Amino acid sequence: GIRRLAIPGSVATLMTRKIGKLPQATRSLLSVAACLGHRFDLGHLAEVVETPASAIAARLSAAVEAGLVQSSTPSPVAGGGPTGSAAGPITRFEFSHDRVRQAAYALLPRKERRLTHLKIGRLWWEQTPEGDLAERVFEIADQLNEGFQHLTEERERQQLVELNLTAGRKAKRAAAYQAAIRYLSMGIGLLPANRWEGGRALTLALFMEAVEAEYLCANFERAALLSTEVLDHAKDWFTRVRIHELRILFFTAQDQNDAALQAGMEALDELDMGLPTEPEEAEAFRGELQRELPPAGSRIEDLARLPEMTDPRQLAGLRVLMHLTAPAHRTKPALLETIISRMVLLAVRQGNSPMAAVAYGWHGALLCGRADSIEMGYRYGRLSLEVLRRFPAPELEAKVAFLFNTFVRHWKEHARECVAPLQDVYRRGVETGDLEYTYYGAIHSCG
Repeated sequence: GIRRLAIPGSVATLMTRKIGKLPQATRSLLSVAACLGHRFDLGHLAEVVETPASAIAARLSAAVEAGLVQSSTPSPVAGGGPTGSAAGPITRFEFSHDRVRQAAYALLPRKERRLTHLKIGRLWWEQTPEGDLAERVFEIADQLNEGFQHLTEERERQQLVELNLTAGRKAKRAAAYQAAIRYLSMGIGLLPANRWEGGRALTLALFMEAVEAEYLCANFERAALLSTEVLDHAKDWFTRVRIHELRILFFTAQDQNDAALQAGMEALDELDMGLPTEPEEAEAFRGELQRELPPAGSRIEDLARLPEMTDPRQLAGLRVLMHLTAPAHRTKPALLETIISRMVLLAVRQGNSPMAAVAYGWHGALLCGRADSIEMGYRYGRLSLEVLRRFPAPELEAKVAFLFNTFVRHWKEHARECVAPLQDVYRRGVETGDLEYTYYGAIHSCG
């Protein structure tokens, strides 16, 4: 059939001519069907054109005979279309090739296409129960977004903004970051000019999601632009710190380590958790850590049983410090030691959390860099794995596994034991959007 043929550039013209030979009613119907998608349901098409399904089937017969669309197996679906007929089978159709659909779609004037998409989106949204909306959010949002120019009520525009936020979040969770950006950008574009005055919560949610999605797509300039706008308007510490966290990440990804460190210091200042900057202060800080940690002969493993950290500011501080380890490791080793000291002290004093696993992992890595502390470093490395087991956090698995298998494990076990876990670091990093450790895992597993 036509679907299996190689499609040259002239086929669009050929398809248009073939469609042009059909009766006008059939041509119009195909153009509307093209707005529904490659596959379409007879009942849905009947609803859109507000014509009985039996009449629609008769008009489509010429297109079926011409090989432009084909009928699939009837599917029993309740409801009989716009006429309210009894339950019965509604036949499904599909275009024989995407080029056929494109040609039929192009025959519809732009304004009429947009109005048709808008009508389809409204119908689908109205017919979808609230509990099922998440399942159909992409297809409904796609239809409404195609016709957004013709939305006349502010309430409906607001609802579409919220729908795009839902679609963007769902796409981001599925690691479909380009799609997430499309939905979130549409939502931002639909916001009113005074978006930071009225509906502030919705505006903030869209921008926060968009900054992260742009970063995950390596659109760093766009991420920086959006994050700056949030910082210009956000007042609460949690939002500002979260934005600074993302700025650390996308500056680090661009090897702009000084900018990343600056963003981190600003975040810590927001939390009143600034780090000592003078060498003497930093040395005293590290000495304080040594006094509070268990001595070499004691049970380091008992640290895994510390209570859970619950203070949101302390947890936010740990996240910032965790993100600062990469740029500090690259450019300022002394600062890295100070950062790790602060992280471990927070865990010992305030309790464990998933980030404590990263803290112990880094502490073990630093200890293994000294010949007289390898045994202690290995025990802290094992401790990091145990803490993460007790406080599961998939987004941190790549970090903790990388630290243990790159800097710690080979000192006490055969190096071959590190290869498979490092390959798994790459997989986990991809799945959780950890771009930095995805890269590290790929490099070290090959090395």
